[in-house]
Amino acid sequence: MQLIQNSIFHLSHLEWAAIILLSLLATFVLWLVISPPYFINQRSTTISASAHDVFSTIANVAAYPLWRCEISEVNTYNNEPRWHEIYKNGCEILAIEERKKELTLSASLYSNQAFVGFREIICIDIGNKTKVLITETICYGRKNFWQTSNIFYKNGAHLETYLQDLKAAIVEKFT
Repeated sequence: MQLIQNSIFHLSHLEWAAIILLSLLATFVLWLVISPPYFINQRSTTISASAHDVFSTIANVAAYPLWRCEISEVNTYNNEPRWHEIYKNGCEILAIEERKKELTLSASLYSNQAFVGFREIICIDIGNKTKVLITETICYGRKNFWQTSNIFYKNGAHLETYLQDLKAAIVEKFT
């Protein structure tokens, strides 16, 4: 026991640095292995307009380039429940509407950037205002892509941008 205590306390600075570095590396590798390859983001806002006015703006996907600052183009397919969003950053998403019930738009998402997901936008009538709740579940096919995106990208930031753009579009359109 005395030998072990003496040998631990007599390590050089370089040996301590190597132990710490290896410990950090082992922690990072463990994080890569056990973290799930998906994330769920949810954001909400309240807009001073009727739920029907807000939802009509959301459901008109062909007009997205007019009010969504991140999107450069949307292709629709002759009244089919799908559309192709082309973002200014190069991302492309094929969205397939899963269900549209009153004041709710839900779509499956397929991206050229190695992820699939699901988006649901709900408009809740609260008198003369509307609460908009948007939820996205994104699953990356390549786990390392997901971890990298978690390090360098604020997940959910695009939802905040979406809601800011939506508010501005509603103000411009209905006031």
